[in-house]
Amino acid sequence: MVICENSQDEVVISDVLEHSNTHYDIWRSDYINGLEIIESNIHGRSYPHHLHEALEIIWVNSGSARIICRGKVSTIEQGEACIIALNEYHGGGFYGKSNIQFTLIHIPPDIIHYFLQQSWHNFNSIIHLQPIKIISSACAKRINQKLINNLKMCSAQKQMGFATQSLKELLVAQPLQRSRVFSKRPSHPAIDRIRTILRSNYAEQINVEKLADEVCLNERYLISLFKCITGITPHQFQIGIRVDHARRLIHSDSSLSTAAATAGFADQSHFNRYFKRQYGMTPGAFRRIGELT
Repeated sequence: MVICENSQDEVVISDVLEHSNTHYDIWRSDYINGLEIIESNIHGRSYPHHLHEALEIIWVNSGSARIICRGKVSTIEQGEACIIALNEYHGGGFYGKSNIQFTLIHIPPDIIHYFLQQSWHNFNSIIHLQPIKIISSACAKRINQKLINNLKMCSAQKQMGFATQSLKELLVAQPLQRSRVFSKRPSHPAIDRIRTILRSNYAEQINVEKLADEVCLNERYLISLFKCITGITPHQFQIGIRVDHARRLIHSDSSLSTAAATAGFADQSHFNRYFKRQYGMTPGAFRRIGELT
C-alpha cells in the first residue's frame, strides 16, 4: 500500500524540499527512552506527512513555520509554540523565504503514563487532544524556559517532574484562535484497541483480517473507520511507527541496516523508500544533518 499525500499538501511542501540548508543538534535522555530535544539554528526544509510515537512540542524561535494536518494548514509565528498530538499524521516545516530557528521536544508515552498516574486525567485526555494546538508566545516562553533549560542537567526523577509539570500546563493552556479550527480527535474503542496493538507490535507482520477479528469488525469497515478516526489506514499507521523508531536509531551507533531490521523493515531498500517518503530524504542524508550533543 502506497502512502499518498493529497495534492494540496504536495503543493505546500514540494517547492522547498530540494533547496534546504539544515542542521540539527540532538539531545537524548540517558534515563527516559524516547525523550529528546532537537534544536536547529539553520533550518530551511519542509517534510512530507509522517508521525511520531511521542507528543511533539515545537517552539519557533525565529521566522515562521507551517504545519499541515487533516487537510488544514496552521502557521506558527516567531515566539509561539505548536503542540502536535501523539501519533498525529502531519507534515510541514519552514514557511517563507528565510530559514527558521526552532526547538523541538518529543515527550514519549512513558512520561505520559507517569503523568496520568499523578493526575486525574485519563489516557484518552492525551490521545484525543486537538491534533494541533498553537499557544501564545508568553505561555510558550514560560514552558520553554522551565523545560528545555533544566532537562539536560538533571536526574531521571527530575526529568519526569519537569516533563509532567509542563504537560499539565500544556493541557490547560488556551489555544490561539486560529488553531481552534481543530476539534478534539474523534475516538472509538475498537480503533483505540487497534492502535495499541500496532504500537506494541510495530516490527511484526500484522494481518488486517486478524485485526478486524480482534475487534469483531468487517475488514473493510475497520480500514474505513480507522482512516476516519486517524486520517490514515492501519498499514500507514504501522509504517509511520516503524519509521519513527528507526529515525531514533539513525543518530546512534547502529548501522542503517540494523535500524531497518530492528524497526521491522524487510531490508534497507524498503526502509530507505519509506523513510524518504515520510521525511523527503534518505536515512543517510538525515544522519548527516544531525549531530548528537
